[in-house]
Amino acid sequence: MAESKWKETILRSGLPLEYELKNYLSEKGCISNYEFSYIRKDDSNGERAFSYDLDSSLTRDPHFVKFMIECKYRHPNTKWIFLPSEYGGPDDIYSIDFMHPLDLFCEVQSACLQDPYYPEFAPLCSKGVEIFEKETNNKTLDQATSQIAYAFADQITESIENQVNKLMVTDTIFYHVPIIITTADLYLLKPGTTISQIKQASSLSDVANEFDSLILQYSPNIELKRHSIDVLYEYFKKETRSIEARANESETIKRKLAIYSGNINQLIDIYSNKPRAFVIFNVSKNKENIDRFFLYLVAATQSDRNSRIGIKINDRMLKRMCPKMGYQFSTLLS
Repeated sequence: MAESKWKETILRSGLPLEYELKNYLSEKGCISNYEFSYIRKDDSNGERAFSYDLDSSLTRDPHFVKFMIECKYRHPNTKWIFLPSEYGGPDDIYSIDFMHPLDLFCEVQSACLQDPYYPEFAPLCSKGVEIFEKETNNKTLDQATSQIAYAFADQITESIENQVNKLMVTDTIFYHVPIIITTADLYLLKPGTTISQIKQASSLSDVANEFDSLILQYSPNIELKRHSIDVLYEYFKKETRSIEARANESETIKRKLAIYSGNINQLIDIYSNKPRAFVIFNVSKNKENIDRFFLYLVAATQSDRNSRIGIKINDRMLKRMCPKMGYQFSTLLS
């Protein structure tokens, strides 16, 4: 191998990025493993093992946050360009939808489920494309999201099993956070950008803003939904008695399940439509954005959601902690 090529070859393998990130997460108190494997159908309709790069978790009683991470090292000139989207709107995407909390089978309740209007961490985007010099690649983002999305049902059933069978020491709320880590620069087209404006632009910055973090709105396709339904149905079929026994011993869980009228199919339908959003980080320069993200998680899970004052305090706290975000926090509460 030529002397000038070995560095780029090693970096393009993605291993140094995974290794560096795993060490960083360890410093944050996370327990991490390389790869989370699962079974899904391949292009020939046969079963095959797939995986995402890093499976990490952070425990802060009664919260158990699962980070599902796919790493994408890219050439320094690579850019990911996304279409802008809006929180709320017809798709009902909210600021903390990327956390996917689960508290259905435990006594405690998730603050995130009680407050969808929490201050946003980063701008919301939808479709994206990878560009490198004169080339475009539509597959990179699809592959990154799919690797995680197809594992989602397995992670959800694992969390439900922990709650139903009380495998943790105390009642635990689980969060499922899908994350894409990349060295590609992240750009968001300015709202209202037209083809004419792009043709007349002298640089990308004329029509797009650069960010170090984005929230990617996601909608599972039919194939993914079928996969998730299969996984969830098999689990609920096997664990029906355990679930009924858990509900019978807890009035809180009974109340939570009452909204589904005892219809497991409704639960399966809800969870097969996840994930709803991904977090995307650019780490080409540093990891300050992920530092801010950990602070955001602490604030989002620990604030007093029964008080408007508590939310305002956290809004101010987050603004103070995140001065370099390049994005202004906002809240619908005045």
